[in-house]
Amino acid sequence: MAKTFGISEIAGYLADHFGLNKKQSVSCTKAVLAYIKIGVSKGDTFRAVGFGTFKLVVRKAREGRNPLTGAQIKIAAKKVIRFKATKGTIGMPADYRPKPVVVKIESAPKKTTPKKAAPKKAAPKKATPKKGRK
Repeated sequence: MAKTFGISEIAGYLADHFGLNKKQSVSCTKAVLAYIKIGVSKGDTFRAVGFGTFKLVVRKAREGRNPLTGAQIKIAAKKVIRFKATKGTIGMPADYRPKPVVVKIESAPKKTTPKKAAPKKAAPKKATPKKGRK
């Protein structure tokens, strides 16, 4: 049976692979998905090389049936986002784990404070000869 997973599982995966905390990885995942959604809703196509393509498709109006009563109903036309997996994704084994990608995450610049003068180091002690030796 196929496993269903959501944003929290993807965020957990990102946190494990990139050393982020859970809050950062959830924000990152939501931002990527929002970026895809906004771009596709404008009519653009989003291609993730080696994974698949997201694009906007208009479903035509059609006749359907109410599953409870069996009566015919009209289903209005609507826009939906369609995903098409690449050939490599379709044949991927279930236990496939991609190699981690090194991503440099830049944080906000830190506030600079004037550096304090380093404390002076004490002069090294002179070696004292041991008793009984000349």
